[in-house]
Amino acid sequence: MRRGREAILIVDRAPSFVRPLSQACSAAQFSEPAMKFWCDRLHIDHRLHREVWERCYAAQALASHGRLAPGRKGLCLETPDLQMPRLFRSYGCSLVVAHSDAARVQEWMTFDPKTEWADRAFELRHPLAGSANGGDFDFIWSSKSMAQQGSIAAGRQMVEAALSWLAPGGVAVFTLDYVCDDNYTTELPFWGRHHLLNLLDDLARRGFGVAVNLHQGADAADRDVDQPPYRSEPHIKVMIGDRIYTSFGIIVSKEE
Repeated sequence: MRRGREAILIVDRAPSFVRPLSQACSAAQFSEPAMKFWCDRLHIDHRLHREVWERCYAAQALASHGRLAPGRKGLCLETPDLQMPRLFRSYGCSLVVAHSDAARVQEWMTFDPKTEWADRAFELRHPLAGSANGGDFDFIWSSKSMAQQGSIAAGRQMVEAALSWLAPGGVAVFTLDYVCDDNYTTELPFWGRHHLLNLLDDLARRGFGVAVNLHQGADAADRDVDQPPYRSEPHIKVMIGDRIYTSFGIIVSKEE
């Protein structure tokens, strides 16, 4: 375990699912009871698949920070479906769901009229951004939208804007595709160790709560690389093009 120049905490040990840090998907996390709990709550199969992990990880991260409770206000960005918003609503949270696909939003509105919907892309000009007291969201969840911005720089801007929307004490959780090669530094939309540590170090030095675990798992399923056509499981490490990817989650908390 070591600390960087300022407040960032970096560890390299088998990650815990029940006490998550910013960390990668790994096979051992699927054996923890909390993973099965969230699979049941989300009505998804408990299988060794990184997209199953992404949803359960986000739920566990928010729950462990006390964000899933009646009266909490959340923001969901570019959610791929209604699964996570429904989970948040089941805990009594109020929600704003923003998605760039207006047709999809119109369809979803018929299923959950109590949720506030925004049929616009995630944008830096949101009225909550940059206000003197910050935003009013207790939590923010976003799936893969960091890479959808088109570049590492744009993804960083997205994260910084999201954090300005958090209320004091709020927590943001992002999940993303992560390049497993530690030497990867290309400025493409896909994130690797170099890009993540630069971002998290900057956030820590600005006073945000950040801790990161760089361990990528040591089980046989962690060494297995799924290739097209992809199978149901294990699907933790995957070959996309000429690179190996997994899923990574980021947790950032804002000071009270």
